[in-house]
Amino acid sequence: MITTQDAATTIVAEDTLFDCIAKLIDDGRKQIAKTVNSAMVYTYYGVGQYIVEFEQGGETRAAYGKSVLKRLSARLSERYGNGWSVDTLEKSRKFFIEYSNSATLLRNLNENNLKGNFE
Repeated sequence: MITTQDAATTIVAEDTLFDCIAKLIDDGRKQIAKTVNSAMVYTYYGVGQYIVEFEQGGETRAAYGKSVLKRLSARLSERYGNGWSVDTLEKSRKFFIEYSNSATLLRNLNENNLKGNFE
């Protein structure tokens, strides 16, 4: 026979179990968001760096104008879907130019092993 005390203990134990699992899920979601945000920063920074250093020879402005970015945007959009407009590529380029001398950003990228081929 289950007593009232046993039932109460079971409810408390189940509440504790639920709370532990809920915390684990919440913490996991927070970690995923941080990881995704770091990866996005790395990606946009790297895209900007490639555009500036490999396509523009390190200059802040390209000699060819927007034609290369238009073609690049079309190819990236075809392969990866929406999100790689000329505007996004220009913003990535500006992001790299703005933060390429930022010790904090570069340190964070290095600490997270996100710089990879961009050193």
